[in-house]
Amino acid sequence: ITAYAQEAKVSTEQNRVCGFYDANKWDDPAVQARLAQFEQLVQAGMKKRREANGKTTVFYQIPIIMHIVHNGEPVGTGANISAEQAYSQVIELNDAFRGRNSDTSEVRDIFKPLIGDAELEFLVATHDPNGNELAEPGITRFNGGSASWTSGAFDANVKPVTSWDPNQYANFW
Repeated sequence: ITAYAQEAKVSTEQNRVCGFYDANKWDDPAVQARLAQFEQLVQAGMKKRREANGKTTVFYQIPIIMHIVHNGEPVGTGANISAEQAYSQVIELNDAFRGRNSDTSEVRDIFKPLIGDAELEFLVATHDPNGNELAEPGITRFNGGSASWTSGAFDANVKPVTSWDPNQYANFW
């Protein structure tokens, strides 16, 4: 993932933003232009990797870390969700990116032509950035000391202290 991220010149720590906001402005021409540019970079990288491996299909495996932000609740209570609940979402994520989810009929019409196999597999990280084995694979727990957050406060106060290197891991909160 690191080599491809560098080659594609994807967002750095200083200028990266959450994709949620762009996904909800899909009809915005500026968003469409950024997404089209990114898609070109992705397709070029995938073609290069297929050619280098001599294969027609190359699956990317992306390690993920789920940062469970809570307010001191016991594990499995409130925002401090259980590992099982977190892992169930990894299954859902993989099904969605492989085009295997059962609810594709509910996809907004504008996105339906994009349904397919993205050739991605999300795997829970087994080690932290320092090489230490995780007690709960793919999970960190962070007591944020607040029952709720605005997106700005969350981005300013939680993400900087919980985020792992985005060139090595996909971070989920």
